[in-house]
Amino acid sequence: MEQKSKVIKRDCVDEQISLENRLELEEFAEKESPVSSKIISESEVQALSQSEVIVNKAQEESKRVKEKAKELYLQVETKMAEAKKQGFEQGRQEGLATVTGQLVQIEAHQKKLIESIEKESVSLVYEIAQKIVGNALKTDDEAVLGLIKQALHASLGNHLTIFVNPNDYERIREKETQLTNLLQTTQTLSIKPTENVKEAGCVIESEMGTIDAQLDYQLEAIKKALGVGS
Repeated sequence: MEQKSKVIKRDCVDEQISLENRLELEEFAEKESPVSSKIISESEVQALSQSEVIVNKAQEESKRVKEKAKELYLQVETKMAEAKKQGFEQGRQEGLATVTGQLVQIEAHQKKLIESIEKESVSLVYEIAQKIVGNALKTDDEAVLGLIKQALHASLGNHLTIFVNPNDYERIREKETQLTNLLQTTQTLSIKPTENVKEAGCVIESEMGTIDAQLDYQLEAIKKALGVGS
C-alpha cells in the first residue's frame, strides 16, 4: 500500500508562527510600557534628576528588548526544525522569513521604547525641578533673597526698583539692607508691592531696562534647556 507523503501548507505554518509571536510581542510591549503610575518618593527625586540614571534606564530597557528578540528567534528556529521533521521542505525559508519580520518589528519597538523613555524621563526631571524650585522659593526666605540678588547683579542703571508680590513684600523689606549693600555707590534702591508679580518672584526696573525674575520665567528657561515641548 502506497504511503502518502504528509504535506504541510505554507499558509498554516506561517499563520501559526506569526500569530503566536505577534501575541507575545503585544504582551511584552504592554508589560514593558515606560509610562509608570508609581509615586516618586522623596529619596528618589534627586537621583531621577541625574542624566546618568536616565541613560542607564534606557540601556536596561534596550537590553531587555534584545533578550526578547533572542528568545523569539530561538522559538522560530524550533518551529523550523519541527516543520522539517514533518517533511516541510520550505520550512527553513518560511522560518527565516518569519525571523526577519519579527526582528524588524522588535527593532522598531526597541527604538520607540527608548525614545519614549527619554521623553518621559526628561519630562519627569522638569516636573521635579518645577516642584523643588517652586516649593523652595515659597518656603525659604534665603532662596527668594538669592533670586533677587542674582537679578540685581544683572541689573543696569542707577535707579533700581524691585517689584514683588504683596505676600512677599514684608519679608523682602526686612532684607533691604542686605540688598542695598550689593549696589554701587551711584545706585539707589526701592522695593514696591504689586499684584502684577507672582509670589516668590520679582521684577527689577531701571532707566536701562527690566529684568523679569519670576518663577514662571525661570522654569521656562529650564524647560528650553531640557528641550521639553510646551
